[in-house]
Amino acid sequence: MRHTLHYLLLFALSTIVACTHPIYSKIGPAVEQQGFAVIPDPLKRSGQEVTFTMSVTVAKPLLPMSLVLDTEYIFQIVYVPGDASEFIKGMMPKQEIKVGSFSFKAKDYQESKKAPVQIKKMRFAYEEKHRKGYLIYYLFIHQGYLHKRIGPYLVTHNGKPVTGIE
Repeated sequence: MRHTLHYLLLFALSTIVACTHPIYSKIGPAVEQQGFAVIPDPLKRSGQEVTFTMSVTVAKPLLPMSLVLDTEYIFQIVYVPGDASEFIKGMMPKQEIKVGSFSFKAKDYQESKKAPVQIKKMRFAYEEKHRKGYLIYYLFIHQGYLHKRIGPYLVTHNGKPVTGIE
């Protein structure tokens, strides 16, 4: 019984420490500053697949000052069949099609003059039921022993959600 209480207290303390980690205070405001560009918009199909080029720019506030721990940010891009007006930030949609991901290691950009930008060509299989849909992303943060997933968030291009397939 006594050992159980010690383990419970240790677990509670580690949870509190993990949740108050300084990186989490940067996440909320920085997520809104992510930069996305998608070409073409709306997406276009070519035969039985949808292909597009996407670029992601990591918000500077996400790049930590600590050189002690390697921090990695992974943006997982997902296509959701359905109406974008039904999207609720932070709620997982019923159906998702994983499209691709971008991985940024913070140490590569800390003392560099190069911008934290990546460009990739992405594709997924087309089905008629996917004609109406939209892009979202999840952000995975890995820093030492901390692993956090936040999202989903709408992928926006020029201030509008990326929706539909022509």
